[in-house]
Amino acid sequence: MRAGDLRHRIRVQEKRETKNSVGETVTEWKDVICCRASIMPISGRENFSSEQFGSETTTKITVRWSKKHDSVTPKHRIVAGDRIYNIEGIVPDATGRINVRYLCSRAYDDRYQG
Repeated sequence: MRAGDLRHRIRVQEKRETKNSVGETVTEWKDVICCRASIMPISGRENFSSEQFGSETTTKITVRWSKKHDSVTPKHRIVAGDRIYNIEGIVPDATGRINVRYLCSRAYDDRYQG
């Protein structure tokens, strides 16, 4: 992979639930990896049901492999700028030591919060 392809700065985050001072459960997303990546949309679809419009994009995010990426699971998410991607699958290269591809989804609708 050429360095010029890795023009996006991404953060891989994991969800952590903690208790606040009142005892309520608070969900936070903490950065676990910051790195450069290639982001390429693969497909998209739109739908209209129950008087609501929605769309979803499937995206391939490729990063250089490092030992930190071995611990990433679909429970994590990827943030690139103001875009949030849900990890649907992880595809290592044939050797497992050059790059990692994350297959991600990003949903948009009237209720989208992030």
